[in-house]
Amino acid sequence: MGEGTGGGEQEFQPPTSLFPRKGGGGKFLGVVFYVDMEKVRARAIIEGRVQGVFFRYHTQDMALQLGLKGWVKNRRDGRVEAVFEGNKDKVDQIIQWCHRGPSEARVTKVHFNWEDYTGEFEDFAINY
Repeated sequence: MGEGTGGGEQEFQPPTSLFPRKGGGGKFLGVVFYVDMEKVRARAIIEGRVQGVFFRYHTQDMALQLGLKGWVKNRRDGRVEAVFEGNKDKVDQIIQWCHRGPSEARVTKVHFNWEDYTGEFEDFAINY
């Protein structure tokens, strides 16, 4: 470390004004790191007995618990379609949940594909 700089190695000296201790002292207590989770978008189509069993309601509830945005709707062909946006680990969780669905549902197949994240949604809605 420090090679090629002409000044040799220097010991790290943290600033003393960040995160001062209560009661004075002004000592550096640490660094806060913010991890930017990968944002993704997935579209899922769920097959089986998934209409008339509150699948959309439970999907919305689960999505909101996970902090996801997007929508869910019934399709005319008897399947349910959903678009999820948010942190990849949370989208993975809801896709796994879609394989089970609520207790009244009988999911036979889940098709999903990754799409480009857009950030277009403000919440998670049930579309009609």
